[in-house]
Amino acid sequence: MFESTLTRGDDAGVPLEWTLARFRVGSESFFIGVARDLSDRRAAERQRYEAEQMQTLLEIAGGAAHEINQPLTAILGYGEMALAQLEESDGMHGHLKHIAEAALRITEIVKRMQALHEYRTRPYANGQRIVDFRSEDERRREE
Repeated sequence: MFESTLTRGDDAGVPLEWTLARFRVGSESFFIGVARDLSDRRAAERQRYEAEQMQTLLEIAGGAAHEINQPLTAILGYGEMALAQLEESDGMHGHLKHIAEAALRITEIVKRMQALHEYRTRPYANGQRIVDFRSEDERRREE
């Protein structure tokens, strides 16, 4: 048994599995063989691999979200306490407000990461692709 690729007339490759057997009739040797198209099997293997990749990505996203959430809670809590103690006229009030707003935005991203059941990617720098954690509304606004 062996595998090979048969090239069709349209130059598409078809993966095949060949099983050959040799037999004799009198003094003559003959071969008989069966060729099996592996296209469906390869497609199922690709699909399974992609599903495993997605599951791994979802597990990583969930774990990362949990790890990010721990220090984020402290940042947000201390930022809000500091804001409550400062007058709006204090020069630091505006800076702390920006920190608190950014922390709230990160909180929303972390929630999306934890609720992730499927993912999309989008182009990033140097031809790379990254997971897109934006909501549907955010995606539509950017398009």
